[in-house]
Amino acid sequence: KTIIVVEGEEATRVLNLLEKSGARNRFIGFVNSGNHVQESDVYLGNTSALAEIVKIFKVDEIIFCSKNLPAQKIIDWMGSIQQPDLHFKIVPEESLFIIGSDSKDAPGDFYTIDISLSLGKQQSIRKKRLFDIFTSLFLLVSSPVIALLSKNPVGYFRNVLQVLSGNKTWVGYAVAKNIALLPKIKSGVLSPVDELGSLSTDEKTVEKINFLYAKDYSVERDLSIVLHCLFKLGR
Repeated sequence: KTIIVVEGEEATRVLNLLEKSGARNRFIGFVNSGNHVQESDVYLGNTSALAEIVKIFKVDEIIFCSKNLPAQKIIDWMGSIQQPDLHFKIVPEESLFIIGSDSKDAPGDFYTIDISLSLGKQQSIRKKRLFDIFTSLFLLVSSPVIALLSKNPVGYFRNVLQVLSGNKTWVGYAVAKNIALLPKIKSGVLSPVDELGSLSTDEKTVEKINFLYAKDYSVERDLSIVLHCLFKLGR
């Protein structure tokens, strides 16, 4: 049983996306993310009564539309609604995919029309961690050469230890609004944008780069970014 938290014309788009994804859902109705009550049989109420709606209709899944709601507000609801086995999904604005998670702490899976995100899979997360460990060990062994050529040798050693301990990853997302809607990873010393060098990028382009990094993640991708930005590792 699925409800969609949405407002305005986005409702039709998201419902169509859900149907096209092929997911086996029983759509119950919409919940208005605004303050006014929508006069329609398909609207169950607004978000001020979200917890009650979940209980009354025995909802299994809530889909939030990020076009109408800030990411922090969505996270707050995910944490405040105490319902066993309740699943949460998020639809980024103008996207063709629905991000899915079983809780606010788990990256979960992804509904898509024709897209899956590699970083949403535990296997990719394990490979990324192994890459971080082995790369850090190699950088420690190679430190007499690389650290001297680095713009910040102290930062270089600090970052190696931070990544080795699991507090950071060598490659993370570039700063952008869509980070909260992508699979959760540690903050990175580098990002895919660093590989572009002096090329300027606007916010929308950075968001697309983040999405493609999550979608097509591979160890080879991380290795390529690290090698291209070898002397930026001390930042």
